[in-house]
Order: sequence, then structure tokens, then C-alpha cells
Amino acid sequence: MSVLPTSQNKRRALVRNLMIVIGTAMLALTVAGRTMEIAVHWPLLALLLIFSALAILQFETLDEVAKQGQYVAWYWGSLLGIVVVLAIQLLFSFTGQPFSIVQDALTRWFGDADPMTSFLSGMMLTPVLMVVGFFVCWGVFWLRRR
Repeated sequence: MSVLPTSQNKRRALVRNLMIVIGTAMLALTVAGRTMEIAVHWPLLALLLIFSALAILQFETLDEVAKQGQYVAWYWGSLLGIVVVLAIQLLFSFTGQPFSIVQDALTRWFGDADPMTSFLSGMMLTPVLMVVGFFVCWGVFWLRRR
């Protein structure tokens, strides 16, 4: 007798809900690690490995149309994220009155940074924007498919 639900839709829902719980736990651990300065590297790594295994299981349960939608959304979403990072880089490379207003506002918000910190911030911002782009493209794909 299997512990897992018998229908494919219930298994998908179970995996999706587990991924949401684990993602929320990772977010909570990250915030706790930053605010309380506790060591959360190993628990986060373990949760990330479990999350990755569940993501593979979830992707394998999708039908061919949904898989193609995922491929397309990741491609265009990643491209959209890279274009936004390129636009930000171009914005900071120009000088002049309209650009200095935006630069000053961002400097006040994020603080003044040395070149290495700016590089690392951009490196971390790129995957975040790629994931945001994926969700935008996936939402458009989902709305067109309805």
C-alpha cells in the first residue's frame, strides 16, 4: 500500500504544497540568519537539496504542453531579466541631469558601494530578475492558454 495519493493531480498538489512549505522555511531561515546572525548555512543547504529533488519530480509529472510552456517561459523570462540588468548598467554608465537623479535616489536607498559590492549586487540581482521574468512570461502563457 502506497503512502502517496493515488491520482496524479493529488500527487502534483502534494509536491507543490511541499515546495511552498520548504520555500517559506528557506525564506524564514534566511531572514533569521540575517537578523539574528545565527548559522543557517547547513539547514538551508539541506532544504535546498530537498527542494531541488521535489522540483525535478514536479517537472516530470507535467504533460508535454506544460513542459514546453516552462521552457519558453524560462527562456524569455531569463532574457527579460538580463535585458533589465543591461538597462540598469547603461543607466549608471550615463551622466547627466536625468540619470543623476535616479543614481542619487538609488544611492540614498541602497547606500554608497565600492566597485566589488556593486558587482556582487548586480550578480545577485540578475537571477532574481530572471525568476521574476519567468513568472511574468509563465503568467502570460497561462492566461493565453485558458
